[in-house]
Amino acid sequence: LAGLLRHFLRDLPDSVIPSSLYQECMSLNKKTCLDIIPLLPPVHRDTLLYVINFLQIFNLPQYVSRNKMSAGNLATIFSQVLLRAPITDPAFLLAALSFEREFIENLITQAPHASSMFPTLALFFEPQKLSTSTSSNSDDAVVDTSSPTTTTTSSSSSPSPSPSPSPSPSPSPS
Repeated sequence: LAGLLRHFLRDLPDSVIPSSLYQECMSLNKKTCLDIIPLLPPVHRDTLLYVINFLQIFNLPQYVSRNKMSAGNLATIFSQVLLRAPITDPAFLLAALSFEREFIENLITQAPHASSMFPTLALFFEPQKLSTSTSSNSDDAVVDTSSPTTTTTSSSSSPSPSPSPSPSPSPSPS
């Protein structure tokens, strides 16, 4: 899953943190790395927060102990797709690698966590919460037994369209 996400992000025309803000990121430190977020265009900001929160889930101790993917390791994998240098000089790119990795690692460790920003994202990775929320949602279903045909409706879904009458035959042109 992480490989697919990384591939998708790499193919974007501009990185999630636009290259126009690269120098701004270079001037930020661990305590101020979150200052870049309000400067991002809304789509970039939302995408960055979603990806960072997704990575934070894998950085939880119960997952790190199994997958060995700490915030630093996750940042190593995702830094070049989230933050791309606007310069193509190989010497500059090589020198910037450690900064980019550190910047993304700081975002992973400093950004608000998934449970507070994207509670549904956390449900995908916490089976206890998922099974609890699934069982509580089943109480919302209402079965209508008053008609010969049993229909199930849910308060969270939109009403299904009523069947349309069969089309009447149109007169053929003579």
